[in-house]
Amino acid sequence: MKRFLAIATMLCFSAASFAQTGTPARKQGYEGSIEIGTRQVVEKGEIGGASVFRTTHGIATKSGCFVGIGTGMELTYSEDLYIPVFLRAKYSFDKNWNGVSPFASVETGIRILANSAEYGRDITYNAGLMAGIDFSRYSLSLGYSLASGRISTYSTYGNLYLHHKQSEVFCLFALRF
Repeated sequence: MKRFLAIATMLCFSAASFAQTGTPARKQGYEGSIEIGTRQVVEKGEIGGASVFRTTHGIATKSGCFVGIGTGMELTYSEDLYIPVFLRAKYSFDKNWNGVSPFASVETGIRILANSAEYGRDITYNAGLMAGIDFSRYSLSLGYSLASGRISTYSTYGNLYLHHKQSEVFCLFALRF
């Protein structure tokens, strides 16, 4: 957990160094983003998580609202490949800080286990909340989600496939276009 917090802090400072001033924080119409990051399991006695690569596309308004759909790939530490499909609603609070704007976001969707021939294709349902900062064309967000379904985790016996609920913390860095 300490390593995760250290990485999240480094990403915050790195994102701040890329911030551009004088560029409008929002535009109206189509907005897309490419996101990279990590998600970590925060359940007692479990170690798990994934490297995340996602893309989101939707409609943004000048008032700061965004609604979109996304997909991507998540590679877990146990080398399972998940394909997420999700809906996102986002609201940016202020556009008058030289391109810097805090935001809140809600996300819900599914993750499909794509590479498990042994167990078939499993689906995990998840919902989460995010908060972050838009730096002109860049975004940094931290979030919390609950996942329910068949979830791959590490244990002292190797990989376990459990049907239960699990809490996750995630950090994403995005390039908007």
